Amino acid sequence: MKAWHDRTIGGKLIIGISGDFDRVAMEAKLRAAFEGLPTAKPEPPRNDAFPGPTPGLSFINKKT
Repeated sequence: MKAWHDRTIGGKLIIGISGDFDRVAMEAKLRAAFEGLPTAKPEPPRNDAFPGPTPGLSFINKKT
């Protein structure tokens, strides 16, 4: 199922199922429901960067 998910959905959809069910029957239902989805296309690389915090010491004048 993981290989099918990676090939078809490519991390763009997460399906969670819980409860008492037959694993084989549930997999067949999921494949029937999602098999028609187009193959996932890879995301373009991101070019954004977020610098880390700059160390420093700040003082604030506070009237007491």
